[in-house]
Amino acid sequence: MIDTTMNMNAQAYALMHFLSTQEPHTARYQDGKYQIDIRCVPYMNCRERGFVLEIRQQFGSEPVCLAFFEHRNSDALCCIRWQSAQYEHCYTASDIPDSVYPDKWSVTKSWDYMDLVGASKYVLDVIQEVSATEEVAT
Repeated sequence: MIDTTMNMNAQAYALMHFLSTQEPHTARYQDGKYQIDIRCVPYMNCRERGFVLEIRQQFGSEPVCLAFFEHRNSDALCCIRWQSAQYEHCYTASDIPDSVYPDKWSVTKSWDYMDLVGASKYVLDVIQEVSATEEVAT
């Protein structure tokens, strides 16, 4: 009756749950909390169904977006990375700039099937990069 996977494929869903058990320990830590804002929204591209992490220093700043999905031809766990000025409730391939995703084979990173550890390390690297490069408005 209810699809608790939110229509994600199993590999993306497993990664989302694995990431939910991790702390963003590579982000700056101040005043008792991590200084990073992460939002998770669905990603739908026909058979490639996953999620997008919007990672920003603070809410309102332009996020680095990471779309995670299982590739339709190779079954690899894939990631597309881009900067976005728009706020979406569900991303599709048309929301990703053509310069970043011109065809189905152009991904930023990919890992073997179910390499959740490798993908989560990449997320932590991006969190560290965003945390170190963006300035917090005062």
